[in-house]
Amino acid sequence: MTYNEFKEQLQNEKIGADNLAPCYFVTGTDEYVFDQMVLALKEYVDRDFRDMNYSEYSEDEISDAVYSLSTFPMFTDKRMVVLTLNKPSRVKEEEEAQGGGDALEKEKTKVPDLIDSYLDNPLDSTIFVINAMANPQFKLKSRNIEKVKADFDSDADRFREMDRIVSKEPRRIMGPRAATELAKRTQNDMYRIVSEIQKLKAYTEREITPEDIENMVVADLDFQIYEMTNAIISKNANEALRIMKVLVGYGYKSTAIIGNLYSKYSMYLHISLNSSMSNDELGSYLGMKGGAVYYARPIAEKYSQVKLKKCVDYLHALQIDIVSGKRNEDSAVQEAVLAMINSGER
Repeated sequence: MTYNEFKEQLQNEKIGADNLAPCYFVTGTDEYVFDQMVLALKEYVDRDFRDMNYSEYSEDEISDAVYSLSTFPMFTDKRMVVLTLNKPSRVKEEEEAQGGGDALEKEKTKVPDLIDSYLDNPLDSTIFVINAMANPQFKLKSRNIEKVKADFDSDADRFREMDRIVSKEPRRIMGPRAATELAKRTQNDMYRIVSEIQKLKAYTEREITPEDIENMVVADLDFQIYEMTNAIISKNANEALRIMKVLVGYGYKSTAIIGNLYSKYSMYLHISLNSSMSNDELGSYLGMKGGAVYYARPIAEKYSQVKLKKCVDYLHALQIDIVSGKRNEDSAVQEAVLAMINSGER
């Protein structure tokens, strides 16, 4: 089920509190969308008694979570439980691959078994949400679940949400160009977008313009590095060096800039090597949001895999040389930018 389908289902007059799914199993990459889903489901819990009938648990608290799931609500008809799954441990995966033993297997199966056991006979009075965004491969046997993806269905949906926030009092308007610029500068991070819109409302009287965003919204380091790599592949040395000076002006050290360039090119290489995967699949694999992959993919496609591997190896070696004192830290970024621009093959 998509986010839009989830909203439509809740808005459908035929879907009352008694017709909610026994369990909503939520994957995806957008924490803002997930929180909006939780807020929508919370509306089925009486506001006057919500504090007593709303609980959040981590996977490590599974026993407490199951007890809460099986408890009837206090003074109202519905209670709500949100269980957040842990990100899979690579250490555990490696131990399992090497025949990690009975203890590991018991630890691994305990959580899904307890959830499945509850879902065999769930309470109609409990709204159960599993946040599986950190572990979308988590397996349950029960069919008493509704799978939902916590991502905007399209850029148009994200822009509609931005427009809804802009339209709240004090009401402002923001055109497509301004919305696109704000999304780019924040890498589609909706929580930061909401925060920036509040600041922009205080700064403007009627319309939020692209110029207002350029003046008021500082592009984060990730976006600046993205722009720098775009300039490098376009062989635009002046633009790449301009961004370098901006970052230095913000107080970023050369080691931080080189480290972020290395991370960015490593990401581009992974995107190139796994080009058949969707943005959301890559985001989950790389531990980042699908929206960030959306912006990174066009840059990755401009490079050959050979070129990307050379850039990754070069930046890694440069980091070592800076730490060991073989290279001057002050000139390292400029040297890296010019070296990658002049390296010929794309």
